[in-house]
Amino acid sequence: GFYKNKSAYLREFTKWFISTDTKNIATKTLREIILNLKGIGPETADTILLYALHRTSFVIDSYTRRIFGRLGYDTDVTYERLQNTFMSSLPADVELYDRYHGLIVEHAKRHCNKQPICDGCPVRSLCKVPIE
Repeated sequence: GFYKNKSAYLREFTKWFISTDTKNIATKTLREIILNLKGIGPETADTILLYALHRTSFVIDSYTRRIFGRLGYDTDVTYERLQNTFMSSLPADVELYDRYHGLIVEHAKRHCNKQPICDGCPVRSLCKVPIE
């Protein structure tokens, strides 16, 4: 059942995307519109805003929560609160957000898996994961 629902959500989003001129819509308003489309939550909305529409909206995903949790930050907060932490700490720059999030994903895949691979980790000295 999930894949049928997901494909229906993608069709709905695609129809909206093709029929909407997003250039003159403020990012905050655009985010609310996207969030009101069935099947789209905050992470997907922000991914669309950042990567497809080139808007300053920082993506919070499981990689972000995992890495920054292991670095000692409180990530057991709402999506919006964690996103606000990043967005208030970084200059509002699409390329910066894109690159920063991409580096988070890359780091998570190389080192900060569910079972961490600490050898060679560039932030190991800052990490709160006990050394085995």
